[in-house]
Amino acid sequence: MFSTAIKDTFNFFKTHWLMLALISVPLVLLSEAIKYSVGPVGASGASLGDLWFYFGEIVFVFSLLQVSVILYIHAAVNGPSLGVMQSWRLGFSWLLPYLGLSLLTLLPVALGLLLFIIPGIIVMVRLMLAPYIFLLENLGAKASLMASWERTKGHFGDLVMGGIVIMLPITIISRLVASSQEMMTSSIKVAAVASIETFFGLILSVYLYRIYSLIKAKQ
Repeated sequence: MFSTAIKDTFNFFKTHWLMLALISVPLVLLSEAIKYSVGPVGASGASLGDLWFYFGEIVFVFSLLQVSVILYIHAAVNGPSLGVMQSWRLGFSWLLPYLGLSLLTLLPVALGLLLFIIPGIIVMVRLMLAPYIFLLENLGAKASLMASWERTKGHFGDLVMGGIVIMLPITIISRLVASSQEMMTSSIKVAAVASIETFFGLILSVYLYRIYSLIKAKQ
């Protein structure tokens, strides 16, 4: 499954990279502009309210980005395709329910990480398809998590391998250009790195959609 999914993923990305960039980059730049208005996290003048606002806007913007991208990919595969504004509008309409799903997902993952790191990673991987099930099959949050856990049985290696092959090179190159500490600040360089890193990170979103589709086709 990995070979088929990774090949189809790069073919899709090669065809749709411009639309994915138009959906993602403005949202990343918006996040960076908000970050600039708050100031560096950890700075002496940063208040607790600033920190909550800072992390809250990141969750908000990147949840909107993720939902918009998933719905765009699904429409591009099944037709009719969506435009940028249509993707954002659909993203907004699903945003609050998606945030609920994200919170519900965070709880078992965080618990697993607190107890032992490996169980947390296993739970995180097994729940990777929950957003796709939630958005595309109209199931509730709890049902989507349970469905993801069931469907990913026997496909843990495909999910992990895809994540490593796609995200490891992106992360290494990004951290060579800008350190993790530097990414917490605001600058044109940081905005450019964040935009590029997020854009190429969407390859993983495409890959997970393809894995979701292949597993669903076998049901």
